[in-house]
Amino acid sequence: MAEDADMPGWMKQAGIADPKWALPKGKRGAEDEAGSVQKLQKAEDIVEEAKGKAGKGANRAQVVAALVAILGKLVLSMAGDLRAVISVVFVTALVPTTFPCIEAAIKAGKDYHTAAMKLREESKEDDKVDTAKLGSPHLHVWKDFIRALLASTEEGKPRDILTYYWRNHIMRYELVDAAAEVKYFRVRTPQGKEKKKSKRMEGKVRLQWALTMTNKTAAELDEVLRAELIRQGAEITIGAAPRGVLERDARALSSSKEAPTS
Repeated sequence: MAEDADMPGWMKQAGIADPKWALPKGKRGAEDEAGSVQKLQKAEDIVEEAKGKAGKGANRAQVVAALVAILGKLVLSMAGDLRAVISVVFVTALVPTTFPCIEAAIKAGKDYHTAAMKLREESKEDDKVDTAKLGSPHLHVWKDFIRALLASTEEGKPRDILTYYWRNHIMRYELVDAAAEVKYFRVRTPQGKEKKKSKRMEGKVRLQWALTMTNKTAAELDEVLRAELIRQGAEITIGAAPRGVLERDARALSSSKEAPTS
């Protein structure tokens, strides 16, 4: 860590200095030094707030009930924040299950699961079976998805981009290279109540991906994925996803008369 005295004059005039977090603890200032203490106090603050919500003279069960209600609201708040973050980090598309690329992706996921189960079955005596040698499951799904999408893409620039990506990336990659470029890829089929109640998801899956946009090929590939899925009838979603079944149930419970008041 460089000291301010070692800096050229022009850097000092420009205000180039070590940020507070890089300074020794004794030089950070009282306000920053108190930060760690405040973090330790947060749990106590929650308990005290719960006591206040439960009312003066409340017994342990009432305090716990109030605490559960507060924590429930905290979880719901965090769930909303998480949905917003996901909408920024991932591209999400609602895609009919009849798409060949979706059928191929789902089959790849099932095949990977079967292979992983077989590996565990063959290694019964080993409690710590490592399925890493099979490769990351999302990369297997991604590979078969791209191959099927390429097969269904009409002749033109989109097909040329997908072909170039297949030949020069997928076919030449080592696992570490593929994992570095394709951060996330998942086909999520509706389950439970969502499958029964969500008309929007009827006959569809939620496709999510995140690519590392560090080169022209990745940017073009992302654009082609969006365009081809839309052309074939998929819907690219915008903004945070609606609340899931668990989040809606939790919110309804926290708002019901049976739930502890806050």
